[in-house]
Amino acid sequence: MRSQREDFPLDAVPRDSRAPGSLALFSVILGIPSALVFLSVGGALQTAYGTASLLSGLLVASVIIGIAGWALTSYACRTGLDSDLMSIPLGFGRRGSALTSCIYAANFVVLFALEDGIIASALQQQWPAIPKFVIFVGLALVVLGLAWKGVSGLAPTMLVTFPVFAVLMILLAHRTGDASSVTEGFLQSGPSVTEIGAEGWLAVLAALLAFVVNATVAADVGRFLRPEHRVRGAVLFGGVLQVTSFFGATLFGGWLAWRLGGNSDPGSYLPGLLGAWGILCVLVSQTRINLINAYSGSLSAANFAARAFGWRIGRRHCMVILVAVATALAMSDVYGNLVAVLTFEAIFVMAWVSVLVTNVWRDADHPNPEIEGAPDVEWVGVSALLLAVLIAAPLAFGAMGELGKAVAPLTAMIVASATTVVGDLMRVSRPVDAV
Repeated sequence: MRSQREDFPLDAVPRDSRAPGSLALFSVILGIPSALVFLSVGGALQTAYGTASLLSGLLVASVIIGIAGWALTSYACRTGLDSDLMSIPLGFGRRGSALTSCIYAANFVVLFALEDGIIASALQQQWPAIPKFVIFVGLALVVLGLAWKGVSGLAPTMLVTFPVFAVLMILLAHRTGDASSVTEGFLQSGPSVTEIGAEGWLAVLAALLAFVVNATVAADVGRFLRPEHRVRGAVLFGGVLQVTSFFGATLFGGWLAWRLGGNSDPGSYLPGLLGAWGILCVLVSQTRINLINAYSGSLSAANFAARAFGWRIGRRHCMVILVAVATALAMSDVYGNLVAVLTFEAIFVMAWVSVLVTNVWRDADHPNPEIEGAPDVEWVGVSALLLAVLIAAPLAFGAMGELGKAVAPLTAMIVASATTVVGDLMRVSRPVDAV
């Protein structure tokens, strides 16, 4: 049915269904940096580690995630595959890709719950009598309604709401201080990089690398670009998106926390500073990002159901399930453990993305990647992912103290990429027939 194939959750996007230009699609992607979680993370990291460490961490994270976004968007534009589907020819196989789809879907469940937590914090500060359950259910229904039609429905919503969000951010900056304060005190605030040491700086980078999901979402939307817009799309989705997210939203969050004496919760300070306009800002920004979370998460959930169990249940049904699970998770204290949650999440996504990017570079000239003709399981990619998680997860749980937690995402990236290269060179990939 056309309604179930509208966004091609299980197939490559054909050329005649590609968008005529890149700017409309980029407006969808701009929902990512409008997420207030960037303000939260920037504020928390600046308060704990200082501006210098935040800035240097943002630079390194932008380069790493920007390279990944460039590679995956370029590949998606050339092939029409989203990040889930490209896992099939890029190291995992048809059934092996079910593992990556499960990881990806779980990632969006967590992100959706985090964003809902910010909205609930803002609304309850203004109207304490409103039960959290009512807030979360109402938000779920709004997101489901707006994301029901997929990309064709997201683009108008993003175009209309972005000017509103931009004006409210300008008003927020005006209320908290003038631009001269950045050069006067912000850049020198907090400890220096040498004072916090390698352990502290790596902790900053670990939290920021959780946003490697920017690269995979860029591919999910970038596959609707026409091949002739491949370079432009890779620049916008791979580079400009990261600069906007990190040196725009995240750095702004650090500046706000510095101006507000360490308050890094936008759900708290936005209503206090802007009143009803602050509530509107929270609702607009978080609805924008949760539309992306619901959309991309539904694609990965549909792929997981199809590859793991052979169920072609459709993107919309998967979106309902994903939003329901995320809403239930939002009732817990996942937002209260923001940095720890993002660091642990980064391990799984970083390992998967590292395998994809490594294989993109090694398979850059392959014109027609096989999906249905691919083996059931490609053990090089699966082994690289599992080994990376097996080594990095204990670090994230404190096996080597705070330093281990800080290096866990980087460890996952290095182990996954190295294992992929070595495994391919040694020709240990061994397809397994379906049982």
